[in-house]
Amino acid sequence: MAAVIPIRLPPLPGEALDSWLETCACLLHVAVRDIFALAGVNWDRLASAGEPQHKLWLCQLDGPDLAALSAATGIPAATLADMTLARYEGTGLAAVTAAPGLPRTPRWWRQLTGSRCCPRCLAVNGGRRMLTWRIPWTFACTGCQVLLAGTCPDCGRRHRRTRTGQPRHAGRCDLTGLPMPPLRPPRGGIMSCSSDPADTAAIALPAGGHVLPAQQHIDALIATLLASQGQPAEMAALQQYLDDIHAVARAAISALHGPVAPPAAAVAVLDEPGAQQSAPGRPGGDPGTSALASPVHGQLRQFAPVVAFGVTIADIMLPARRGDPDPVIAAWLADNEAGRKKTAGPANMLARWSPASPALQAALAKPPASRLDTFCQLRYRAPAGPARIPDPARAGEHARALPSLLWPGWALRLMPPEGFDFLRHRTGLGVMLAVASAGADGYRTAQELPGLQPVHGNRFASFTARLRRHGVLEPVTAALCQLARKLDEHGAPIDYARRRRLRRFSQAQPDITGWRRQQHLLTRPEARAHRRRLNRADLPAAPEQEHLARLRLIELLTSTHPSYLPGPLRLPGRRGRDYAGFVFTLPEPMAGFLHQRASSLLRHAGISEPVTWEPPFSWVTGITWPGPHPGDIRPNHGTSP
Repeated sequence: MAAVIPIRLPPLPGEALDSWLETCACLLHVAVRDIFALAGVNWDRLASAGEPQHKLWLCQLDGPDLAALSAATGIPAATLADMTLARYEGTGLAAVTAAPGLPRTPRWWRQLTGSRCCPRCLAVNGGRRMLTWRIPWTFACTGCQVLLAGTCPDCGRRHRRTRTGQPRHAGRCDLTGLPMPPLRPPRGGIMSCSSDPADTAAIALPAGGHVLPAQQHIDALIATLLASQGQPAEMAALQQYLDDIHAVARAAISALHGPVAPPAAAVAVLDEPGAQQSAPGRPGGDPGTSALASPVHGQLRQFAPVVAFGVTIADIMLPARRGDPDPVIAAWLADNEAGRKKTAGPANMLARWSPASPALQAALAKPPASRLDTFCQLRYRAPAGPARIPDPARAGEHARALPSLLWPGWALRLMPPEGFDFLRHRTGLGVMLAVASAGADGYRTAQELPGLQPVHGNRFASFTARLRRHGVLEPVTAALCQLARKLDEHGAPIDYARRRRLRRFSQAQPDITGWRRQQHLLTRPEARAHRRRLNRADLPAAPEQEHLARLRLIELLTSTHPSYLPGPLRLPGRRGRDYAGFVFTLPEPMAGFLHQRASSLLRHAGISEPVTWEPPFSWVTGITWPGPHPGDIRPNHGTSP
């Protein structure tokens, strides 16, 4: 049966379990393991031979252990559970479990190997530490208005224990008062430091500065995050916000020693925690306060001044609307990313920002977008909306939503008033859309995805150059990037790749008898009463018209213009005007006949899709359309694919 400890010490509000237990142990002149033994808890199960520096019982205790410790100490089990890092389980603030051989990895920052502390709080409460000081996000004490200390000013290390082990009477046993032999370092180890963290010089923070408000904002976010446990939607939104803050903070820390000088706001934040006032190992100073004086890597990111600088910059940069960050700081971060040799490429830059929200990615992609050529702007969707890293493995999936040429209505809206051939304009825009949608690595691949025969990429470079000369390249590129993004989100009701692949569509034949009958009735309305008696032999043939009708049917089914069909069906260039005139002047009954024939062929193939479709123009916002709306032009023929 577990023993009951007669001397009780209530924990302070927010105190960490290790701080409370080590304070109790110091009061009782025992070790923490003795308290667990009195409670009947197996210490060997809580201690890890492979991780002697970690307090596994601070991470979490199971139900029976909490009950036993509660019975021995008189503290409710729920209170004890809230004193462990398990309180933050599932929030991303701390990790309490890890795969064998791997470190505990929170969602943000690195797990602290010890506890930060507020020297002024320690001096008042007798050296007892708060659980929040073990969270990397906590870098300042808003009550004392000081920066948290992370390491000992004497030994330069972070204390593993919350109690320093200082004797009440130096050189004598606290229990008997008898003289003690000189201390010797443990075999194979380092003697514990006996300096009192409460004596560490606290770095005051100005009340009117930026660091304290940033910590207050973070504290409010953490409180809301804890309150949202069990509410996935609310927690996901808060975690995404912290993703943005973390991404900006890390970028700001890296940019501090980048090729571009920091803006005035960053310099002001840098001066607040005295980051340039102390040197590592200087008596009375925290080695962390000089960490920002040189590039920060690895364990240095655990220092409170480093985190304080990064998080404060993020707090200044990110207003309530994260899609509209501070332009000066955003440009500074983007310019530093672009100036680094290892991360200058768009893919590397975007990979570093991948945890951030799409709105923040979009805002940060704007400054370097002007330095990319048109192909890269399309491939990474930099001009409008969140930039992305292309995924070549999904190219085939994207191709299903791509017609061979851009939809006629969209091509019309994106065509300058003069100087462009409509068919070639559709072709060029279709290839640009393939680059933006599938992230093709070259114009050749972008042509192959929608089923076009590749031509030299210089042709499309010339096409984009002409768009630039006409002053429409920017809105065209932005529109195609937005369109590609909407196709990713909503898809297309037509699988264009399948239609191009099936021979029954690429080699489709119209109902010649029905075509001739419909044509005959248009020219001789009086024959309508006897239309059922008309057979193929009685109807005049028109080979040229019937061949063009077949090409139009194939275009309806495959979205491929006859000029780009393979083999003998390909329309010669000299016949392009004939085909355009045929389609443009096709009477409504004849256009409806071909549309009905295409619908019938789709049904017979077991495909439930509309014959034609175009995305809504509302998918694109924030641009000035270069061309007219199709509704303002009323051709006397059916809808094009």
